Amino acid sequence: MCNLQGMTGAVLYDRVFGTKSTEVLLPIFEESLNTNFTETSGSVLTIRSELTGFTIPGLCGAAGDFAAIMMGCGPLRNFSRRLWAIIRNETVQFDNKTKEVSLTGLVGADKIDAGNYWSNDYAIYTQLAIAAGEYGDEELKEACMKKFEKAWGVKTAPTGS
Repeated sequence: MCNLQGMTGAVLYDRVFGTKSTEVLLPIFEESLNTNFTETSGSVLTIRSELTGFTIPGLCGAAGDFAAIMMGCGPLRNFSRRLWAIIRNETVQFDNKTKEVSLTGLVGADKIDAGNYWSNDYAIYTQLAIAAGEYGDEELKEACMKKFEKAWGVKTAPTGS
C-alpha cells in the first residue's frame, strides 16, 4: 500500500510539472504489484516480509483491497477497476429490493476502524461507499452511507459541517 501511495504521488508530480518519469516506472511497478503483492484470487497482499515472503494472517482482507481500489484509481486505473469487479462480485452482498448491504469473508483487520484502531463492524462500509461511488454504483454507495449513519448517527458541528 505504501508503494502504491508513493506511485500516486509520482504520477501527480508528472502531471503537474509536465515530466514523464512514471512512463518508464509504472509498467515495472504494476508487474511487481501483480507478481509480488497480488494473490491468485486477485486480492492484494498489503504487507509481505522481504526476508520470509510471509504475510500477516488477518491483515490482508477486504480493507486492504478497498485501500488498493482507492489508491489505484489514479496511477493504475485498470488494476483498481479489476479489483473492484472482483470485490463487488465476490465480497459485497447487496439486495436491490431491500437496499441491505453486507460483506462476506471478512478477516480480523477488516473489522478495525483505521481512524482509532478500535474494533468496529461498520467502518469498512465507509471504504465500500467510496469505492462504489468511484465506479458509479450510486445505489450501493447510498446503502453503505445509510448503514454506517444508522450505526454511528449523524453529527453536525456548531459551524454547520
